[in-house]
Formats: sequence, structure tokens, C-alpha cells
Amino acid sequence: MPASAADRGLAIRARDLRFSYRERGGHEGASFALWLPSWDVPRGASAVLHGPSGCGKSTLLNLISGALRPERGSLEVEGLDLATASEARRRAHRIRSVGIVFQDFPLVDYL
Repeated sequence: MPASAADRGLAIRARDLRFSYRERGGHEGASFALWLPSWDVPRGASAVLHGPSGCGKSTLLNLISGALRPERGSLEVEGLDLATASEARRRAHRIRSVGIVFQDFPLVDYL
């Protein structure tokens, strides 16, 4: 059995990671597609997601948190394969391991 990303000292391991948002109405093609051929983040390291609006930064964070499931490829976070994990397991991962403040979430309504 191959060693997990966590066993290799990786916090995040992505291989051929693909996700796309479909256009409304189920039309062929995608309105946005993310493809990450290979990405490793060692445990204890910092990573910066940088790029223009619409390039996939928030989509990648949603994949890492388990809020979205990859369409193809593999994504392991601390040894958990988020591509194959159940919704309940991904939810537990978010509760235990992830903290995200969304840019479009009104934290204080009157502001």
C-alpha cells in the first residue's frame, strides 16, 4: 500500500486535481475550470495563494476544506483523501482542521 501524504511529511498533496463550475442550465462546457497538475505543501510550511480575481484561489481553498469535492485527481490534506471522503468525513475535517473567513460573508450585518 502506498504511503499517504501525511506519512511523507506533507500537509497537502494534490495530483492532477481538477474542478469546474458548470454553466447554469446544464450547458456543455464549464464557466470556470481549475487544474492543478502537482502541488505539495510540507507540514509546518506556509503557502501563499496569489493571483487575479477569478483565477481559482477561493475554489482551491474550498477544495482543501472539503466544501467542494474534486471532479478528478487526488487531494490529500493531512492524510485524508478529500476526493473519496464521505460528506460526513469532509465535514468533520472542516470542523476539526480548517478555519476560513470568506471575503463575501457579512460578519457584522450593519457594516
